[in-house]
Amino acid sequence: MAALSNAAGLCRVVLPHYQRDDLDALIPWEHPGAIAARGPFGPFIEQARIYFNGAVPDFSDIPLDLPGEASFAGKVYRACRQIPHGTTVSYRELSLNIGREDAAHAVAAAMGKN
Repeated sequence: MAALSNAAGLCRVVLPHYQRDDLDALIPWEHPGAIAARGPFGPFIEQARIYFNGAVPDFSDIPLDLPGEASFAGKVYRACRQIPHGTTVSYRELSLNIGREDAAHAVAAAMGKN
């Protein structure tokens, strides 16, 4: 598993499925200049361990690098972040939550890129 951040916050999480050597090659190839460091990820690592151990995590305090608040994707991702753990929400419900009742397909596309 790997995580990447920048000045704004967490910008990518690579979920476990790579071999360590593959991951060590993938990250610098996709993100030139990335530097390995554990320091900025302490709270994220703690909550990820809670999640992978089957308990309820709280990622709400983890800063994220999201698209601007005025952008469509930014609205979708912020609304998605408000969904409680263990709850499912349809793309239509998510589109209603951002005030765009006609945008379920666009919400699905945004989430597909997430």
